[in-house]
Amino acid sequence: MSFAQYVRVHELAREFGTNPGREPDWLRKSGVRGDAIVEVFGPEAIGLRCLVTFIESGAVARFTIDMASAEWRRLRKLSRREAVRLLPLALDRIPYTRVPDVSNFDLQAGGQA
Repeated sequence: MSFAQYVRVHELAREFGTNPGREPDWLRKSGVRGDAIVEVFGPEAIGLRCLVTFIESGAVARFTIDMASAEWRRLRKLSRREAVRLLPLALDRIPYTRVPDVSNFDLQAGGQA
C-alpha cells in the first residue's frame, strides 16, 4: 500500500466511524512516507480488520486499521520477489522462545523423565 493509499483508507475509516489507524501527520513526523505491507486478520462489520506495517530505514510502525473490502481489492499485491525480499523482516519480528529439553520424556510414565 502506498502512503497516498494509506491516507485515503485512513480518511474513509474516519468518515465511517471505524478504526482509522495512525494519523498520517504522526507517521510523517516519524519519518514514514513509504509503502506499507497490509495483512488481513479478520472481518469487521463493514470490511476488514488489517495490520499495517511501514518499514523505513530500520524504523517500524505497526498498527491496525479497518478497511473496506473494495479498498483492499484496489491494493497492489506483492510479487514473489518482493515477498522473498521482505521475508527476513517478517521473521525478525517473531520472538524467540526456548523449547524445553524433552529428550528424557517418557510417555509410558505419564510424562515423567
